[in-house]
Amino acid sequence: MKDSDAELLTRYFDGECPPTEKAAAEHLLREDPDAAEWLAKMAEQQQQWRELPSVLSEDDITSDWQSLQARLFTAEPETEQPKVINWMAWSRYWTWGAAAAVFALASVIFLFPRSEPSLPRSPYNAVDLVETDLEGATPIVYVDKLSGWSVVWVDESPAG
Repeated sequence: MKDSDAELLTRYFDGECPPTEKAAAEHLLREDPDAAEWLAKMAEQQQQWRELPSVLSEDDITSDWQSLQARLFTAEPETEQPKVINWMAWSRYWTWGAAAAVFALASVIFLFPRSEPSLPRSPYNAVDLVETDLEGATPIVYVDKLSGWSVVWVDESPAG
């Protein structure tokens, strides 16, 4: 069904059609079964709307509010219940606080630069001269600064 037909049938249903449109709507209802079905559904919906319970009037709302106020002000006060501390809520705060403390401690320990402990320098590791039985060998001696060890290399290739 076209939109123009739906508009025509809506005006016909509401009784707003002039005589020429009323005749066109009745002709459409006789010729088109879809249009007749559409108008029947519209009438059914209108009936369902009429069967809905009525909305409260302002007087009903005012009287209901006054009766509620009267019940509230005349009711005896309840005995005050002791407040129960929600331990779960407090444990959540403690958990977050402990996590923040652990993070701060880890930051101090691991993120700040640390000085490496210096190894004691022993005079026994100091080597000045290395003798070798290899003819033409050249000993190379140096002290490793990181470990403090004396390192000796012997080069067997002839010098020169």
